[in-house]
Formats: sequence, C-alpha cells, structure tokens
Amino acid sequence: MRFTDKVAIVTGGAAGIGLASGGARLVLADINQAALDAAVPQVQQAGAPAVWASVCNVADENQVIATVQGAEVRVDGGRLDNL
Repeated sequence: MRFTDKVAIVTGGAAGIGLASGGARLVLADINQAALDAAVPQVQQAGAPAVWASVCNVADENQVIATVQGAEVRVDGGRLDNL
C-alpha cells in the first residue's frame, strides 16, 4: 500500500479519490456537505484507515485554515504529509 501511514487533505474530496485504497488517512475537504456525507462511507469501504470530512471552500482562507487545524487535531496527532 503506497500511502500507508500517510495523512492527506484532499480538496474536492467528495468527488471520490484513489488514495483510499492506498492506505492513507484522509481529510476530505469539499464545499458540499451532502456529497461529503455520501463520500465518507465509500472512502472507508475502499480501505482508508481513517477519514474525516470538513466542509471547506478553498477560496476562503479562513475555511482552509480551519480545515487544516481540524485535521491536525483529528487525524494522526497533527501530522500531514505532502503526497
């Protein structure tokens, strides 16, 4: 598993991603709450060991900061990886 023990924030995460099957712990960031709610169980089923969803408009700096800070608290003790 290429991304085992990695932590990644995925923007547009509700659209579906390939990192889940690679073993990464994921933060799904998307502007659409309903789509995130649907994506989380799909990503979990695909094999992601941890998933947290955050409603985030990446054009809004404050929302991006809040998502990163939330990820640091909720996913793997504050570590984020550059994948």
